[in-house]
Amino acid sequence: MTLLSTGTDYEQLAAAFRPIFSRIAQGAASREQQRILPEEPIRWLKEAGFGTLRIPREKGGWGASLPQLIALLIELAEADSNLPQALRAHFAFVEDRLNQPDSAQRDRWFQRFRDGELVGSGWTEIGAVKLGEVNTQVTPDERVWRLSGEKFYSTGTLYADWIDVFARRSDNGGDVIALVSTRQSGVEREDDWDGFGQRLTGSGTTRFRQAQVEQEHVYDFAERFRYQTAFYQHILLATLAGIGLAVERDAGRRGEKTLPYVQPRQRRRAARRSSGAAGGRANQQLGVGDPRGGAAGGGVFTAGLYRSRQRRRGADCAA
Repeated sequence: MTLLSTGTDYEQLAAAFRPIFSRIAQGAASREQQRILPEEPIRWLKEAGFGTLRIPREKGGWGASLPQLIALLIELAEADSNLPQALRAHFAFVEDRLNQPDSAQRDRWFQRFRDGELVGSGWTEIGAVKLGEVNTQVTPDERVWRLSGEKFYSTGTLYADWIDVFARRSDNGGDVIALVSTRQSGVEREDDWDGFGQRLTGSGTTRFRQAQVEQEHVYDFAERFRYQTAFYQHILLATLAGIGLAVERDAGRRGEKTLPYVQPRQRRRAARRSSGAAGGRANQQLGVGDPRGGAAGGGVFTAGLYRSRQRRRGADCAA
């Protein structure tokens, strides 16, 4: 039986997190200017159970509906737009578990999330990899499976306890999802993202050197929840909606010093890339593991921003 929460009282739900969002917003500009990773804000969210938003109340979560999750992510993005992005893979894996049949293994994942554990992303590869292909391999072993490969644009992994890795089985060529614990020497994470924006989302390189994977943590990719791509895009659009609200908020603060929209260093780098000069690794061609790509239209963003404003006027965001 799947467990998709249909919603709770939004104002009560949001009231539990708005004081944290306020604290996060207070340091967002300085973190961005000085490139300070938001490890403390992530810890605040973990301690408050933010990672269990979609888990039903009967399983120890908050029981939020999808519209309520998106509404909260918009509020979080208004405080610091790096954080919804950093948590994007976590909420996707939670959603995947909610769509799977009831089992003791699923309950163990729910317990990990209640304990504050988070999941990061390990899907994208760069270099000589075609769309839909993957070089990272997982190899069955008698005791544990072994994962080897390298991922880039691995959003959220710097803050994660687990990494959701798209890989290929070395024995039969099947595409799988491997959940890899970051608490081992075979997992190396680097904060080397040098692209425009997203500097604090933990979107750098992750290397797997014969990393251990429990057999029960290897899942057939074909069983992944079907609306995954749309789910990812909605979180991206929620982030944009939050940025829009932050711009609207800051524009009304007359006489106050605000963070420039484009950092001078980033502007120079963007100019070099647009003129054809060699750019950083983020400028290389990306090969994305999920072949079922696609993007949501701009109308979704407009509607999401409108709903966020309506919610602020007291509208009910429950499903």
